[in-house]
Amino acid sequence: MKIRVFLFYSVLVINYTYAQWQSTSGPTRPASALIYFDQFLFAGCSSVSTNNGIYKTMNNGDTWISCNNNGINYAINSLATVDSYIFAAQYNEVYISGNLGENWTNVSSGLPSYNVNTLAGENGKIFAGTFGLYYSTNYGLTWENISPISGTITSLAVQGNTIFAGTASDGIYRSTNLGIDWTSTSSGLPNSSINAIEIYGSIIVAGTNLGIYKSVNYGSNWNQTNISDLISSFCIIGTDIFAGSNTGGVFKSFSNCSVWANINEGLEILNVRTIAANDYYLFAGCYPSVVCRRPLSQIITQIDQPSDKYDLSVYPNPASSKMNINFPEKFGNNVELKIFNINGNSEFVYKGPYQKHFELDVRNFIKGVHFLILKTDKKYLIEKIIIK
Repeated sequence: MKIRVFLFYSVLVINYTYAQWQSTSGPTRPASALIYFDQFLFAGCSSVSTNNGIYKTMNNGDTWISCNNNGINYAINSLATVDSYIFAAQYNEVYISGNLGENWTNVSSGLPSYNVNTLAGENGKIFAGTFGLYYSTNYGLTWENISPISGTITSLAVQGNTIFAGTASDGIYRSTNLGIDWTSTSSGLPNSSINAIEIYGSIIVAGTNLGIYKSVNYGSNWNQTNISDLISSFCIIGTDIFAGSNTGGVFKSFSNCSVWANINEGLEILNVRTIAANDYYLFAGCYPSVVCRRPLSQIITQIDQPSDKYDLSVYPNPASSKMNINFPEKFGNNVELKIFNINGNSEFVYKGPYQKHFELDVRNFIKGVHFLILKTDKKYLIEKIIIK
């Protein structure tokens, strides 16, 4: 379904002309957690109302079924799966279901009486982030404290024996031996809650109240990307990675997570608390009360016919003083032209009506690789440029 695109000497042209978000039929409460499991999309809801709980759909949101029973009816903070089980964090409790939400069992014995903020499942183990970090190897019958700090864990990413634990105010901690030893890995991160962490191959991304941060050395150092919105969640689909934001809608990554761009066409509510995907759609839980969907076929990376790339002209490239950018009017109106350096920092931004020619003074740009992103109402293009 996905193709990996390496941006070396070619122009990446992405068509989003008819790509639009659509509202599903529910649930009629804000979804704070989404997960796809065994042909069902589950939505955990959270609001000031006590009538929240979990809902599921197997027809891409056309209809929703309540999964509220045996104590599940309150604010859901997180959902996770382990083997054939689905877990739900509700306030300071964890519940398990082995029959797709038809029945739930409370498996909180051994956990502290604090809010369970996040869950993660990996290799038969379930991890719970609360005031401390706990994990269970027997589906919640017993829990062991493996916390790196005596503080609040807000996000988790687990892969094999490696754990990244995000905190409310103390950055990120990493363990490579299932919590026996921990290392603080927060250099470059802001003093902010870590709301989401994702392991994307050799890259780690962190979603904070102040944007998306990226590490290429397993968390030893972090660099901010071009996104400064509050980030709530990540979702990996094949070789693509997406981010949900409480203030900016949904973003898609380009250039190995250094550059992100929104894909909000048709998304009327930009307060996105959670995202997830099945084989056909990307889903977004929008506050205050709707789950929206967008076909994957319209947002995955696609390359146009080879002749199209020559319609964008950037010269000289490499450049040291002046750079010219030309593109035809057929690319559409409502132009948004941005240039980012390899660290994701913006060097140039233009938003306005179509104009055929741009002449840029690049003498103050940092030297090295940059990425030009051109967005119109018809096209999405990315080209690698070099400043020398």
